[in-house]
Amino acid sequence: GSEMCIRDRFGAAVVGLGNNFATTESDIVQMSNRLAASGKLAGLTMPEILGLATAMSSVGIEAEAGGTAMTQTLTGISNAVSEGGEKLKIYADTAGVTAEQFAEKWKTKPAEALQDFIKGLGKASESGKDANKILEKLGLTGVRQSNMLKSLGLAAETMGKAMNVANSEWEKGTALTDEASKRYETMQSKLQMLKNQLTDVAIEFGGPLLDALKDGLEAAKPWISTLADLAKQFSSMSREQQQNIIKWGLAAAV
Repeated sequence: GSEMCIRDRFGAAVVGLGNNFATTESDIVQMSNRLAASGKLAGLTMPEILGLATAMSSVGIEAEAGGTAMTQTLTGISNAVSEGGEKLKIYADTAGVTAEQFAEKWKTKPAEALQDFIKGLGKASESGKDANKILEKLGLTGVRQSNMLKSLGLAAETMGKAMNVANSEWEKGTALTDEASKRYETMQSKLQMLKNQLTDVAIEFGGPLLDALKDGLEAAKPWISTLADLAKQFSSMSREQQQNIIKWGLAAAV
């Protein structure tokens, strides 16, 4: 169902991010849990929240402090956008757009607006402007908040890349889930047919056959698990190796 689908996509995205960035899967999940509620309120999608969590944890921001600080930041931006005063203008200036543009983007593509603001902070630091002054005017003066935003500002590129990876892995996860469920349905219908045939046979031949089948299955268990291991090894080989094995098998049979 969709629950399963989301779990698989989430898994695919977390693994992809863990493989591509300087952080671990467990750190990404911890940070995402901290950001989930405020991220959703701000309109971020799950892959965007995962991308943001990855960027934060990969620059060494710790889940508890960073989660709180980012929640305050997202709330701060939302309030500025709805009030439309001086603070909105400062967010917009930092992001390099007009107040109207920033407000519009926050309502339609909040992840991009957040990225623009954080990139702008990074550029301010680079060009010798005082990022602390900007944060002070915005009321983002907590040590945790300013540290987090400055660290992220310096790693704004990481944030963009992480969100892209999260999105593409999320999509790939969907494709894999669809494929798996198709295969599962085919497998299920084949098993059902086999079960029906066995039931017919069992009805005709009764108890002795079932006992024999059960004993046979018990005896075959070690053989079945060996086969399963071999199948696993076979599926993890390259196509060329698989084809060679099939050729050798055929040659041996001949």
